[in-house]
Amino acid sequence: MDLYSRVVLLFSVKTQAQQISKWWKEGGSTQAVTALSLSGGGGSVRQGKPADLLEIRQACDTSIMEPQLFSSVCRLAVVQTRKQGETQPLYYDACQETKEGSSLTCNRRVDASGFCASCNRSGKTAKRFNLRCKYSDYADSLWMTTFHEGASKVVSMTPDDAHVIEVGEGGRDALEEVLRKQYFVKPVQVTVRAKPETYMGEQRTGIACVDVRPVDLRSHGRTMLKELLEWGGSL
Repeated sequence: MDLYSRVVLLFSVKTQAQQISKWWKEGGSTQAVTALSLSGGGGSVRQGKPADLLEIRQACDTSIMEPQLFSSVCRLAVVQTRKQGETQPLYYDACQETKEGSSLTCNRRVDASGFCASCNRSGKTAKRFNLRCKYSDYADSLWMTTFHEGASKVVSMTPDDAHVIEVGEGGRDALEEVLRKQYFVKPVQVTVRAKPETYMGEQRTGIACVDVRPVDLRSHGRTMLKELLEWGGSL
């Protein structure tokens, strides 16, 4: 993590600590200590093993034999908008037709004319995010592919919103400026999937952010207090 990112992250953490301290003084100290929940806001979400980003990185450096889920509280640090000087697409048009013999939507990428090779036809489409994001916490930073639903939450906009900005007067520069305003703004609860995969004949561990949720500061505060008590700390 570069110096600027560290300073911004430390400032954000200090602000969060002040919020937790205020909550503690205003009655949080009398509440029961409970584990951080990953439910709410649209139903239950797949549970992951609590871990910071360094622990996730270390787990991925080992030979994972089967898919694993992790849960981590962190902040969006960067969205990759360019690679080696080339502009990177942030969203794509996906087929919204129902799969034959199923009630599920296709969601495969369509070509420039709107034709879906999977369905062998042109039909309804919708824009979907596919972002490469770097997340940071107190321990480390980690790049992860972030899929549509989670990406929309972490950048606080829809792909349609992004498209309108990008094709507007300000162009891609305007979109990138809007994205930068989301960096280090708020903590988020991310669910990370790590799974073994093969790339160019070599085994590796692929990691992706499959869900993003807002952090319940009260629950998160109780979790941190519990950890402090377990470590023998005192307030």
